[in-house]
Amino acid sequence: MQKNIKKRTGYIVSHTHWDREWRYPIWETRRMLIDFIDELIEVLESGKYTSFLLDGQVIPILDYLEFRPEMAGRIKSLVSFGKLQIGPWYTLPDEYPVDGEAIIRNLLWGIRKSEQIGGVFKAGYTSFGWGQTTQLPQIYAGFGMDTVMVGKHIGKHRAPKSEFIWCSPDGSELLATRFGSDGRANFYFNAHLSILFGLNHKSPFWEYKWEKGGVAYHRADTEKMEQDHFRLDVPVDWHPEMVTPELIETLWQTTDDSLMENDRLMMNGCDYTAAQSLLPEIVAKFNEIDSESNREWVQATMPEFIKLMKDKIDRSKLLVINGELRDGPAGPLTGNALSTRLYVKQLNKYAQNLLVRFAEPMAAFASMFGEDYPDSFIKRAWLYLLQSHPHDSINAVSQDKTALDVCHRLRQVIEISQTVADRAMKQLVKIIDMSQFGEEVVLLVVFNPLPYERSNIIEAWINVSDIRDKNEVWRAYRMPEGLQVFNADGKPLSTQNHGFTEQVYPVAQLHTRAFPYNCLRHKIFFETGKVPAGGYKIFSVKTIDQGRTEDTRWSDSIASTGSLLKSPDRLENEYLIVQMNPNGTFNLTDKLNNKTFYNLNYYEDRGEIGDYWFNEMPMFDQIHNSLGCSAVIWAEETGPLQATLASEIRMQLPQKAVKHQKRRSDERESLVIKTAVTLRAGVNYAEVNVEFENRHEDHYLRVMFPTGLGKATYADTGGHFIVDHRLIRPQGPTKTSVWPDMATLPQNNFVDVSDGTVGLAFLNNSLTEYEVLDNDERTAALSLLRAVQNWICTETRVGSNFPSQKGGQCLGYHSIRYAILPHTGNWQDANIPLAADFFNIPMVPVQTRKHKGTLAAKQASLFAIDNPAVRFSALKKAEDGDTFIVRLYNPTSQKQQANITFSAAVEKVWQTNLNEERNSPVNPADDGDIPIVLLPYKIVTIEVEMHLKGKQ
Repeated sequence: MQKNIKKRTGYIVSHTHWDREWRYPIWETRRMLIDFIDELIEVLESGKYTSFLLDGQVIPILDYLEFRPEMAGRIKSLVSFGKLQIGPWYTLPDEYPVDGEAIIRNLLWGIRKSEQIGGVFKAGYTSFGWGQTTQLPQIYAGFGMDTVMVGKHIGKHRAPKSEFIWCSPDGSELLATRFGSDGRANFYFNAHLSILFGLNHKSPFWEYKWEKGGVAYHRADTEKMEQDHFRLDVPVDWHPEMVTPELIETLWQTTDDSLMENDRLMMNGCDYTAAQSLLPEIVAKFNEIDSESNREWVQATMPEFIKLMKDKIDRSKLLVINGELRDGPAGPLTGNALSTRLYVKQLNKYAQNLLVRFAEPMAAFASMFGEDYPDSFIKRAWLYLLQSHPHDSINAVSQDKTALDVCHRLRQVIEISQTVADRAMKQLVKIIDMSQFGEEVVLLVVFNPLPYERSNIIEAWINVSDIRDKNEVWRAYRMPEGLQVFNADGKPLSTQNHGFTEQVYPVAQLHTRAFPYNCLRHKIFFETGKVPAGGYKIFSVKTIDQGRTEDTRWSDSIASTGSLLKSPDRLENEYLIVQMNPNGTFNLTDKLNNKTFYNLNYYEDRGEIGDYWFNEMPMFDQIHNSLGCSAVIWAEETGPLQATLASEIRMQLPQKAVKHQKRRSDERESLVIKTAVTLRAGVNYAEVNVEFENRHEDHYLRVMFPTGLGKATYADTGGHFIVDHRLIRPQGPTKTSVWPDMATLPQNNFVDVSDGTVGLAFLNNSLTEYEVLDNDERTAALSLLRAVQNWICTETRVGSNFPSQKGGQCLGYHSIRYAILPHTGNWQDANIPLAADFFNIPMVPVQTRKHKGTLAAKQASLFAIDNPAVRFSALKKAEDGDTFIVRLYNPTSQKQQANITFSAAVEKVWQTNLNEERNSPVNPADDGDIPIVLLPYKIVTIEVEMHLKGKQ
């Protein structure tokens, strides 16, 4: 007889992975959700299920209660008694395409919404994302969580055992598990399905048989014939004969990587899986067949299993894993969706920037001076934004209807954000004192929403009253017609004019019909000088006749002090030279370092016969590039402050793929690409604007930059509260091999390639994917478009195919903006994150006229951070009060100190966790500044109580 055999237990945790919209558009999915939750409530209340985990999110319940409000009490009871676990997420995001601040807001919303319904599942549940970002342990820890369960993807070469310690760069550590084989579906795939239908789910015989298929339903009309078949009957019996010792042992072995030898997690659920009332009978059968093994099978809650893990695992003996969990190959990671339907991600980045770093700060500024904070508007914008962020939604790996719905939500975010910001700027303009100026003077207020002082050449459209004498006698010499910009002290500033048009504007007012305003609309560029951090600066505008000066850079239609266009194919400012090449590429010279980067910005296009999730190059591919093209080149906006060289090339590309032959088609069509390269006076980067009309299918378009930095071994990219430091050589299965598809990696705002002495940074406001080729040139590649078929994977063996839906092919007009910034040293030496913020968040000019007010008459800083190495993430109203939240982070490896300054009087300050729960008081300095110390890689959240002017 065997002795000392430890009792073993399989803990069956039932759950679903519920995509809010994926295979089916949102309302069809919502109808499924209602059926699913209706049934789930009955199963849980009857006791047939011990509990159910709703996938780490709360929005399915919120969506359900919209249509079943009468069920709120029953739902709350189930949550309160631990039978239904919801949260901590509001929706289930893919982390990489969204902003780090959006990840925090998602958890802020998810936790609060869950608590309102009865309680929150307080664990870091991330079985869904396509890669886990470096700082996620710190984020989870900031919400009071000490355990994380991760899915896609960490390789066994890094974590041989399922349990490990996952550590953020700041030192935050969480107990982590990566599940077993088959991830969150090991029980479901290896037992449940086979037992329910009497057919081995993993065998080649798992297929639908029409003659045995129950109640069938499929739309046979033209409009819906591509949609899925459905089986309408619910299984009412099961196949006990499928429960064999062999099946049980195979199932148990799916968790052999676990350090918990005798306690194994059995995940019973998958995408869109409902509760199954037959489960108690199946579990009983397991215990009957497995009785000789000294093993027990029980239904369990995920909190119970997490507690078991904490109790039984010795943390001190666990392997510590650092960095992001984004291991190859690309298949298990779902790693190639970064550039699918890039137009959705572009819209998302624009929406995020407007909401987080324009609308919210401007609303906070206005509220400091007596205006109501537009909480309901901002919450509505966040509602639309967070509902756009589920991983399948934001990557738009869906039917076209869903992608259109996501774009609609994001456009609501943009409109609300613009409305909130406009309202705040109107309120501030009203109270700025402009009484020193004359009645006829046109004034500009330039707002800087970021808490850092800055300067730039900005574009403005100025409307000036049309006072021209229409009866003036013709003369050979035309008087100057341009405008001159002055600062508030009357000092002239460099101004570049680009003409005007006659316009009639309605002047709206709430209490009357519109007045017509007859005016001349001038397009100008002007030099702002230093604009205060988080504040404004006043300028006046006069016609040249009133204020022409000789000591500024200036131009209008008939005169100029010079031009940045030095020859028909060359631009030059204080920092850079752009030399356009005949094929449309350009050479960029860094004058300060006497370093030239050659043949930048050529285009590469290859075939693509994969799908949303996986790249697949045709076996017989053609990889085209634009190096052999002949470009048409012209100049635009030439003057002393800004000048542009534009080029147009035509690439004759295969029109589509011939998938069954694994090649690109013989039919060719032109892809016309316009590239505009702009230099501005005093600006150390070249801005590039790319426009093209995509009429091709099944291809992958990138823009290429041979950096010449052959000694560079790493690339640094904007990440979530961090600068990600990644090897240029792609991951691979061995030390001497690579996975080519793991060479394309996520980015947020910038990519920087540096050999330690010289670097080249690529700033952008819309791109999500890059590669730095492991070649002698260290060629950087930015993904512009990946056009794929609309095929949605349901299983590896079957997917939904929608050939009539072309949204995944990204047909139509595309416009992409980025900048190239050469520098010395590394990203930190050049403060590339600050440059990327400035590139993403422009200053905004507002036209006004003389009026009285109480705010400073020339300029003012309303909110400032005095250390530019410290990054700003948010200025917002607190979730649960009338105080304000400031979030900062330190992406560097050195301790940073900073002072936060508000123009409003600071009364009390606390440091909080990410959930906005107070940790400790902070003592402001005598002058009201808030001193902050940020340890390396730390996210810091501050709560500020201020005396708001005009409010009691």
